[in-house]
Amino acid sequence: MKTLIFVLISGVMLFACQSTQDKAEKGTEPVAEKILEENKATVMLHIDGMTCTGCENTITSGLESLPGVIQATASHIDSNAVVQYDKTKVAIEDLKKMVEKKGYTYVASSPVE
Repeated sequence: MKTLIFVLISGVMLFACQSTQDKAEKGTEPVAEKILEENKATVMLHIDGMTCTGCENTITSGLESLPGVIQATASHIDSNAVVQYDKTKVAIEDLKKMVEKKGYTYVASSPVE
């Protein structure tokens, strides 16, 4: 019985902590664009469901794959992601959809000054 429980928990953790390959590993690093300072914004997304660094990597790479996202950093300990983005190219709704597409729960967002 203990073995069965261990196997089930291990399976859930492996499924929940899937990570994706980094753009840098593929050798397709994006070319830096010039972004006007007045178009830059930073937001903190509150996210439920992250349990490990694999989850952080999944959220970070998913958000950074969106056109207009400059940088993203996720923390499973704090249950959030901080995203710097070009508000003329991407909206908070797009960030929310990406979080949900990756299998996590978007709770709320708040601007970072």
